[in-house]
Amino acid sequence: TRSEASFRTIGSDMPSCGTISARVLRGFDLVNKDTGYRGDVSDPFVSIRLLSSGERNRKRTITIQNDLNPVWNTDPFLFQVNDIQDSVIFEVWDENMLSEPDFLGKLAIP
Repeated sequence: TRSEASFRTIGSDMPSCGTISARVLRGFDLVNKDTGYRGDVSDPFVSIRLLSSGERNRKRTITIQNDLNPVWNTDPFLFQVNDIQDSVIFEVWDENMLSEPDFLGKLAIP
């Protein structure tokens, strides 16, 4: 059997439950938060985090310009899980050059 120490994250006192690997493939029919003028539509990106981490360890995709059906097809994002009851949070945002991003949607996976 493994010792308790083998289930710990390096540099942490919390036991590790394992690692989650998540990829973002694409979005469909996203909401347009931009003007729509001359083809100006939302510039989406996705942020991913564990609920227990708050803003710490938030990861994100690249921004896809002017596309309501974006394709990211990312490499895996890896998250160390320390709580078996944790959730993975995916949030879709519209990037803005001169202001904060606009919220487009959210998915929580327990």
